[in-house]
Amino acid sequence: MAQKKKDAEKLLSTLMDIQTWQKFQDALSMMTGLSTVTLDPDGNMITQPSNYNDFCLRYLRHSKKGRTLCARSHLEAARAVSESGKPTLYECHAGFKYFAVPVMINNAHITTIVGGQIIGKEFSRDNLKKVTRDLDLNIDDFEGELQRIQSMSEEQFVKAKELLETLVGMITQLNFKKYGLTREVAELSALHEITSLVGAVGDFDKMMRHLSEKITQLSGVERCTLVIRDQKIERFLVATSMSLTPGFRSRYIEFTRDILFERRLFGRDSFIVENVADIIEPEYVALYKEFGIERRITIPLVVRGRTIGIIELYPEPGLELTKERMDFFTQVAYQAGVAIDNASIFSHAERLATTDGLTGLLNYRTFHHQFALEIKRARRYKQMLSVLMLDIDEFKAVNDTYGHLLGNVVLSEFANILRQGVREVDIVARYGGEEFVIVLPETPGDGAEILGERLRQAVADYAFSGPGAKTLHLTVSVGVASYHDKINTPEDLLDQADTALLAAKLRGKNRFVRYTPAVGREVARKTAAAKSGEKAKAKAKEKPAAKKEPVAKKKSKAKNKKTEKKSKKK
Repeated sequence: MAQKKKDAEKLLSTLMDIQTWQKFQDALSMMTGLSTVTLDPDGNMITQPSNYNDFCLRYLRHSKKGRTLCARSHLEAARAVSESGKPTLYECHAGFKYFAVPVMINNAHITTIVGGQIIGKEFSRDNLKKVTRDLDLNIDDFEGELQRIQSMSEEQFVKAKELLETLVGMITQLNFKKYGLTREVAELSALHEITSLVGAVGDFDKMMRHLSEKITQLSGVERCTLVIRDQKIERFLVATSMSLTPGFRSRYIEFTRDILFERRLFGRDSFIVENVADIIEPEYVALYKEFGIERRITIPLVVRGRTIGIIELYPEPGLELTKERMDFFTQVAYQAGVAIDNASIFSHAERLATTDGLTGLLNYRTFHHQFALEIKRARRYKQMLSVLMLDIDEFKAVNDTYGHLLGNVVLSEFANILRQGVREVDIVARYGGEEFVIVLPETPGDGAEILGERLRQAVADYAFSGPGAKTLHLTVSVGVASYHDKINTPEDLLDQADTALLAAKLRGKNRFVRYTPAVGREVARKTAAAKSGEKAKAKAKEKPAAKKEPVAKKKSKAKNKKTEKKSKKK
């Protein structure tokens, strides 16, 4: 038994050392949400369990008899996958659901990775009572632990199995040394990439940017661009590892209705363009030459028979694109597609519920919920907190002149500037129309002023998309307010930031203003004066004009006066 475990560890080490495999297993557990462990051919653990529930570890496996029963269940699964070379679903002696995935190298089964430890709909509590009774345990003593055991629908369980199967298969199929790549890169693919994606999966845009960066490192190319089609909201998400234009890292763009573009973008075949100048827009040719970009490899991202997007790789000059390297790129693209599809499944519903559909920023409702929590935290721990309110100057003119479609593009680009200009801990939201809000935890007013000026300058310097090949240059007004002991509600702080924003508008726009009581009085005075002026104009319009008598009537009056004079003379 001990020898088989050593043999399994030795075979596994041909792929990566056992410590790295342990971390890889931990990452798989995080991504699928399931307990995982790696077994030798006799069903014994050769790694530490990842994310195992306390009930199994502390009670069912506490006694020798319990460990024997567990090993027997896993041994049957390990033998089944060893014989078939295919994954299998099974239940352990306690009635928990598992699946077993074979780890293959050169078509030889070397070990098995097991995932699951969940309760299905058909879970029998009576069966578990019998198991615990046989182990001299009382199930009623472990009610709390049992309630924490994860339950999962059949559909979710199968999806998790498919995901783990795909990821394990990708790692074991990629023979990195064959492509002249280092062992460190192999471990980067097997561990660091997946772990990083798991950490970012809650934020789909962030995961896309992160993924494009890691693919660039892994593939030995200069830059990588991912284009994902979201049918439900009719937009593409474009994410790049290195932007050719300032401020661009990820961006949503509207669907094109160009059929040729659609076919090129989402065909099923990979292709290489030897001279990108032949296919890009003329205005970008000089930019691509400046960065030394000559070739582009386009590979479709196909998951379960669906093309969800493409990956564009820009290889370094002189990099030989051998068949082996192209096969490697294809494998990387497939792995990326699985990660993206997995993140899409779990984040789309949440994204629609919590974010603004146009900009991808937090929506009004979600913002207020998170902002209220930040105010409570600042009050409780006596921390600093600042708020920025931002409004695009003359945005109505953009809509009136160029239409709402272009206006939407401007809003999306503006949101990207904000997103890329703040920290991970900051909260950025679309407050309404062309108005946006940023919450800065643990930030004093001086720090908020610095950010406000930096964002104002970034907007002024940015070339927004205009009609055709033209660009637009816009400005933004910013209001800054900071939390203090006289703030009773979140709305109080927002009102002060909004007052500061109004002051920036009244002072000529394209500037930031920090709220003070004096600023509040200034806005109140100017607002009152403006209202007074409007009332005066309204009254002037309402005052009736002097009536002019008709000419005929005037002549009649004059004639009557002459008659009166004559009569007096008589």
